[in-house]
Amino acid sequence: MMNDAFSLEIRPLEEADIQAILKWNRNTDKAFLHQWSGYTAYRFPLTADQIRERNALPTCRLFAALQDGETVAVAEIDGLNSNEKEALSSSAGSSHSAHLCRILVSNEKQNKGIGGAFLRELCTFCFSSMGLSRLTLRVFCFNIGALRCYEKCGFLTAAYHPGENGKKDSYTMELTKDRFLQLLNV
Repeated sequence: MMNDAFSLEIRPLEEADIQAILKWNRNTDKAFLHQWSGYTAYRFPLTADQIRERNALPTCRLFAALQDGETVAVAEIDGLNSNEKEALSSSAGSSHSAHLCRILVSNEKQNKGIGGAFLRELCTFCFSSMGLSRLTLRVFCFNIGALRCYEKCGFLTAAYHPGENGKKDSYTMELTKDRFLQLLNV
């Protein structure tokens, strides 16, 4: 998959992408890890083996965005069934949904439109190649930049989750295939 506006190449996660994720996390803390990965996917400090184990889960598929051969962003599609993971397709008109998560853009590429371009490419892939009809994601309420990016891509707030046990308040956002296609045709 290519996005001409930013010359992004989207591909399934490879070892070089894992190394980029580790580099982006090198001088960070547990709070940073929780902000982009949630509270349960990874343990601090992050290791390559944790990322490999996550990518091997039967319901997950991790992707990377490359610009001029350099990994600039990563994301996960979770909640897939075995047919979607293996064949990357499902029956036409599927009512299945998946969850976009663990979206991370390199510090050097943030606020340059890369995250939005990557997200639009992933949504296109999910709706066209995988036959999904609905995508969700969860974002912390304080993450205004991410909220704006998701809204620009067409995601709407579907639920509010008050923080409990030291966790931060968050929103669940969703995007349907129909809404995404309408926005593309405008």
